[in-house]
Amino acid sequence: MAASMTRDDIQTFAQRFLTTWERGDPQALAACYAPDATVDSPMFQKAVGREQIEEIYVDTFRIFAGFKFTLEDIIVDAESLRAVAIVTSQATQIGEAFGYPGTGRHFTLKVAFVLRFSGDLIISETRVYDFTGLLVQLGVLRAKKA
Repeated sequence: MAASMTRDDIQTFAQRFLTTWERGDPQALAACYAPDATVDSPMFQKAVGREQIEEIYVDTFRIFAGFKFTLEDIIVDAESLRAVAIVTSQATQIGEAFGYPGTGRHFTLKVAFVLRFSGDLIISETRVYDFTGLLVQLGVLRAKKA
């Protein structure tokens, strides 16, 4: 196992991770995870292991294109190898999702990536975001005005 990551290492990793998302490279993203890593996502439920994690990314890029991320804040606990990256993400729906064809609708969503590391790889990731708000932006759900 690689040496423990420092606060700077984790911050650099987070920025590189988001840039890899923007490139839309499922294999490169899966390589950021330990072989037995887990990802918990409101959209895709739980994935275990690099193969399932790569499948999540393949599905993500089949449904959405043009990801852009703005790293708003990152909270790092280098001692426990944990970080929470708060980002604003943007993309466009291009493929079928939730029984609806690609709409070309653009969304903007605040996301928290809760990351735990083992060596220099992600061992667990939990994604926290307003899934209902995403569905409203994509036109899958309708919201009444307050």
